[in-house]
Amino acid sequence: MYPYSEEVDLAAANLIPEVDKAAEHKKYKQTMKYFDFAALITHGVGVIMMVLSGFIFGTVDGGLQWSEDKSKIAGYVNFHGFLMTLGFIFFQGEALLAYRVHRHEIKLFSKIIHGAFHFIAICAFGTGFAAMLKFKANLPLKHFYSFHAWLGGLLIFFYILQFIGGFVNYAFPKTSIKVRKSLLPFHRGFGKILLGASVAQALSGHASYYMQHIQPYENNKYSNTGNAGCALTLSCPDHIDVIYNFCVLSIIIYAGLVYTLISKDTWIRRPTPDEIKQD
Repeated sequence: MYPYSEEVDLAAANLIPEVDKAAEHKKYKQTMKYFDFAALITHGVGVIMMVLSGFIFGTVDGGLQWSEDKSKIAGYVNFHGFLMTLGFIFFQGEALLAYRVHRHEIKLFSKIIHGAFHFIAICAFGTGFAAMLKFKANLPLKHFYSFHAWLGGLLIFFYILQFIGGFVNYAFPKTSIKVRKSLLPFHRGFGKILLGASVAQALSGHASYYMQHIQPYENNKYSNTGNAGCALTLSCPDHIDVIYNFCVLSIIIYAGLVYTLISKDTWIRRPTPDEIKQD
């Protein structure tokens, strides 16, 4: 009597989940294109940040020098600033991005990249820390009296603690799946806290460096030309003061981009076939 049947079309019904799955996968691929573009911009900003840092710390007060000669001792401070930026900001940022950037590779590869960047970061800021100890020992000056030094000491301690905890839980000897999954949100969350604290540490260090090194360096350089106070007005002929400001801004921008990339839920790494099989 009716041109249609009220009986359920089982074949069509079974296709619905497949259609939804295909549509969802298409949407995921599209949103990951935005991630890839944002990640490319982030890497570019990171490279610019390190180039600017290398220029600043390689120029002011004789540049990067590891020497106990009193006339070159400021080189320790330059090594400290450059290596701390390299470790706490750039390599830490690249380590945090590793799982999402290398999402198509097997999980072991992503894990190695993640751990390697963290290890290199520790080597970098560890050497930077040693450089500051050498600088103060040769003057001599007291250690750990400023907020910057206190925060730096805490950062080094908790960063290494986070690295050891991550290695034991997720690399070797490796805890059970249940423990790993329960600890993962804390591991990720603490990593974000460390990144934020690292930026605060870098900014406090740069503020001190500007007052103690950039301003005296520029004032001495142009003291005989009538531009002795140019570092305070961004009017120095070599514009190293302007370059320095861009260097500091690049740290904030890079860290902000990294934080955005690792925080957006739609950009989270999805399990690869090997990951599903192992876990």
